[in-house]
Amino acid sequence: AVLTYIEQMRPTDQAGIITFNTKVQIIQEITADKNALAAGIRNIQAHDDTAMWDALLQAVKTLNPISGRKAVIVLTDGMDNRSSATPQQILSTIGESGLSISTIGFGIKPEAGADPDQYEGIDEQTLRDLAKQAGGIYGYAEDPEALASLYANIRESLQSEMVISYITPQTLRDGVKRSLSVRVSGAWQNQVSASSSSY
Repeated sequence: AVLTYIEQMRPTDQAGIITFNTKVQIIQEITADKNALAAGIRNIQAHDDTAMWDALLQAVKTLNPISGRKAVIVLTDGMDNRSSATPQQILSTIGESGLSISTIGFGIKPEAGADPDQYEGIDEQTLRDLAKQAGGIYGYAEDPEALASLYANIRESLQSEMVISYITPQTLRDGVKRSLSVRVSGAWQNQVSASSSSY
């Protein structure tokens, strides 16, 4: 699924690969080289515990200095048991950089009312909350087809975004949130999913 995602990257797109278990490792630095990215993916092996928050902190720190639209896609069970970083630290590090985090849940869902299995379970609530707070998408991968579809949806969402900048006439920052309505006409009209945001 990830190899398909890489293959469909546009010439101006770049990506990097970070793995995490008890340690966080940068497998491939940010690059547009699809062959290097594919080689990095093929060498990944899953084992040991999960340091998800530490990996996300590394990803955010890697992407923050880079200009343009930035996104993290994390494939995990969400059962972090090794990190020293916290969710609050991740969200505060993102700041207003325009970076989003999408989460893909991978694991066995518990029976209703039961706790997830510590070895094979999934913490869906944590993954949903993270994606929501970090402006991303959450999806559950129950089979290879669902996983490929999720990566395709995230890629299409990122590639069809528009960036709109607004400069307030206020001379001082007063901290008041204001509603801003945006209407789009022409070729983009049927592709806009939301027409208002709060600032």
